Amino acid sequence: VLTSLVVCLNIKTWRSSPAFQSFIRKMQPVSGYTFTQLLGKGTYGEVFKAINRQTRTVAAVKRIPKNTLSARAVDNLIDEIRILKELRHRNITQLIDFTWDSNYVYMFIEYMSGGDLSHFLRSQKRLPERVIRYFLQQLAFALHYLFQKNIVHMDIKPQNILLTSSSPPTLKLTDFGFAQSLMATVKMGEIRGSLLYMAPEIYCYGIYDKSCDLWSVGVILFECLFGRAPFASASVDELTAKLTDKSPVEIPLSPPISEDCRNLLSRLLKRDPGQRIHHEQFFNHPFIDLSYAPCPESLLKAVDHLEKASELEASNKLVDAYLNYKEGLLHLASAVQFEGDVNRKRVLREQLVHYITVAEQLKERLNGHKASLPCAKKPHQNPSRDSTADPAALSRSNSENTAITPAIVPPTSNSVTPTSGNKRLSAFRSVRLLTNWFGSKAAEDVTASVGPTKEVETPHEYSISRLNSLDELIDQQTSSLAHVVKHLRKFYTLLQKQKFQSALDFLEEHFAAWLSAVKADNIPERQKAFKFELNEALQCAEKINDSLKHQSNLASLTVDREEEHEGSCLTS
Repeated sequence: VLTSLVVCLNIKTWRSSPAFQSFIRKMQPVSGYTFTQLLGKGTYGEVFKAINRQTRTVAAVKRIPKNTLSARAVDNLIDEIRILKELRHRNITQLIDFTWDSNYVYMFIEYMSGGDLSHFLRSQKRLPERVIRYFLQQLAFALHYLFQKNIVHMDIKPQNILLTSSSPPTLKLTDFGFAQSLMATVKMGEIRGSLLYMAPEIYCYGIYDKSCDLWSVGVILFECLFGRAPFASASVDELTAKLTDKSPVEIPLSPPISEDCRNLLSRLLKRDPGQRIHHEQFFNHPFIDLSYAPCPESLLKAVDHLEKASELEASNKLVDAYLNYKEGLLHLASAVQFEGDVNRKRVLREQLVHYITVAEQLKERLNGHKASLPCAKKPHQNPSRDSTADPAALSRSNSENTAITPAIVPPTSNSVTPTSGNKRLSAFRSVRLLTNWFGSKAAEDVTASVGPTKEVETPHEYSISRLNSLDELIDQQTSSLAHVVKHLRKFYTLLQKQKFQSALDFLEEHFAAWLSAVKADNIPERQKAFKFELNEALQCAEKINDSLKHQSNLASLTVDREEEHEGSCLTS
């Protein structure tokens, strides 16, 4: 652009013009950086691409004019810098540095060469469900990290979701200008965020809590699936009318989407934040399934389970061996999807095919002994390649959009993970197997590249956290409900210990008493919470019952559920 202008205009006149002087001021070196390109403009300033003159690394520089900042904008800027200084996560852009001069405040942020999700969506119109799941899992990792720190972003939208240019791309959440640390629901005297992605309770009542971010995620999911936002409008008046409307958000029937995807979307886009899906439910939802989502830890989880499975098989502990093979394959499929190096990806695919064969052979041996096994969840498809080239297709559902819900089988003492078992033994097994796959140097690189991260709750931990919440609702006059919680803890503990038959028998023996105690409660909201938990237990039992081919008649176990609770009661 500058070259064209110099050709068209007299150079001397151009150099003395205000436009040229403004351009030069924009490109002035700041804090050791040289500005090279204007990337975009936002509410409070401009974003430039800049190069560190010493290290030659690239950064995105957010430049905010001081004279345009109101007192509230200054507070937002200080909050953004304070929050970003604390955040270190692979799915959140990192604040490298910040400085200021007499005219501007400069924020040096990690540069993302793949553009933002809004540009990606405009070029693709609609995305395949497998790609959406891959992106949504990465966004969920970022939200899980923020949730643990009680931080609400308040402006999640495609423009604030950046991508790397790698294959597969890494997604990163950016722009924390409206972010707040929230421990509870608050009412603010201002509206924060973008109307198209804003939760209705914010616009209507000025109410903010953590669930407002989940509404924004639902809007983005809707846009990825159908090529438009649910409240897309021709004018601001039309948009605000849709925000204040009380009718449920309609989900189109075409193009068709999987049951799990539709379930998640409908629960994210609940106008009432009290009915909206909770963060823990979101992270554990079958469409997200963070426990098995592709991440740097996937490979180490995989090799630990696979090595443990080999040891158990050699000791003739075949059922435990099979369970560890199953867990290892799930994580190995995720590791294949996460891996960016072509050669290492090829090695991992070969190992995936090998261990699928090993697990299938072991399953045949167990079936020959008339043993019963819990069903395994199928690995999800890598969005970066065609399914015909994917060895994991050997164990995938025939329907591309069909998500498989696993039986809830948390790790046991024979199912060791790097974070829950003997870490030294785990590390030794991991390095040993990785050395066989990649060579000693590559194995060291893999293990060294994975830093400590906070684990997503396992299904068992999530169940216990729900029961802890129920405990807080119980008073001295409701000892029968306390008894229900105590029994449910025992039920989930039996499942964790893989005593599946005992767990089913225990539920069948006590369920009628639990249901009677819940129906006798005279507080509707508490009764609703307990009914929800009973249905969670029933759905869990149903999966185990199917897996173990349990023949007992459980048809009499039913719970009256409110329409807002998704799923169905147990049927035999």
